[in-house]
Amino acid sequence: MIRIVICLLLLNSACATSAIAEELRITKYHFYNERKPTTISELITTPESKQVLTGVAAYFGVPPELSGLILAVPQVKDNTREEGEIAIPLDSGYKFCDLKYEEISRNPQAGHMRARLRVTGNERSVNIPYWLKKGAIGGGRAWFDINLSVLSVRDDVYQKYQCKVPGTVYADYYPDNCC
Repeated sequence: MIRIVICLLLLNSACATSAIAEELRITKYHFYNERKPTTISELITTPESKQVLTGVAAYFGVPPELSGLILAVPQVKDNTREEGEIAIPLDSGYKFCDLKYEEISRNPQAGHMRARLRVTGNERSVNIPYWLKKGAIGGGRAWFDINLSVLSVRDDVYQKYQCKVPGTVYADYYPDNCC
């Protein structure tokens, strides 16, 4: 009985659970993005630092073949860029309606190196541009950890729901005047 009353209130007509399930979609997402501080192997394997270390080794009389061995440290690859964007496309035939944003944690929270992100709902996607500063050697990690619940509505019934305007910003830790 309660289900039918809720359906009547939401749609202003009789409905079945399966009809609502076809019109509305709620998709849940969890995003965790982390940047670890710079390591020594990352520093000494850049072309610039190799030139400097080779010059210093030559100055102290280290033969070039030995300095080449010293510089053959494996480089740790970090696939996470400081700046990026996560784009969540909606299912074909559905438009964005609303979302619930939940921040679990974000670090650092303040200062010029704070983790920055913006969550925006657009007509056919949800976009999250972000910036996570890579810390210096011995520095801390930077991350964001968020949950999103995205509500999308089938194109042909979109007008009967009171959806948010495309471009609505749900979380903005990415000010235009930063940096």
